[in-house]
Amino acid sequence: MRGLGRGRIAALVSRGLTTPDRVAAAAQADVQRLVTKPVADRLRRQAQETIAAREAAMQEGEDGSSDEPPGSLESPEYAFEWAGDFWDLTFAGRTAHVKDGIGPRYLAMLLANPRKPLYCPDMIAVAQGNPIMKVSDLKDPVADREAFQQYERHLADLASELEEAKDWNDLARQERLQAQIADLTERVARMRGLGGRARTFSDPAEQARVSVTKAVNRLLTSDAVAARLPEAARHLEKSISCGTFVCYDPETPVDWELSVRRI
Repeated sequence: MRGLGRGRIAALVSRGLTTPDRVAAAAQADVQRLVTKPVADRLRRQAQETIAAREAAMQEGEDGSSDEPPGSLESPEYAFEWAGDFWDLTFAGRTAHVKDGIGPRYLAMLLANPRKPLYCPDMIAVAQGNPIMKVSDLKDPVADREAFQQYERHLADLASELEEAKDWNDLARQERLQAQIADLTERVARMRGLGGRARTFSDPAEQARVSVTKAVNRLLTSDAVAARLPEAARHLEKSISCGTFVCYDPETPVDWELSVRRI
């Protein structure tokens, strides 16, 4: 679950929270949602491990056996943190401040849902609340002809990659590609109406597509991203496809740390 990872747990421990239950509760509050019992148990377990590691590091510092200052924490290489009026975008260890707006919120949604096509009207609705969350399938999507063609091309590319993975006996890659093909095939099936015909889309859906596309492009070409983090801009431009559905689908997966900072 992104946003509740070990980096976030470590940041909470550094605030002086010294019991697993308190750290787990603070982590849940940071992303403004309740979690299931297994996830809560995992949070407490990670918190306990982090607290123990921090205490050990502090002990080493007192003994003079470590060059690291007591309680020092490693910053995430790839992160997107919401801090009220701005966001901190970190890519390959470099950070830039981005002013809050719909563009950063859409980006947060995409990073929180990698390889999952998001329906633009749903993105607009979710962006009004906390964008760092998994976007659920609220309803059967409505698609246009262009979206179908994009999906068909993407399915063909995935099938070709799967054959290549089989030729190379790359089992891990086969498993990943098969999961992507199954997910995309299911989505295309839900998008089709009776007789296999595409459902027509409404003007509001088209307006949502234009709005989301412009907001994302405006963010990626802004000075805050393009000038200060050119590598991040190139990665995101290459990995994000826009249409009635928008998808963040990087060639190489990036382990993004997504979080909300209390201010």
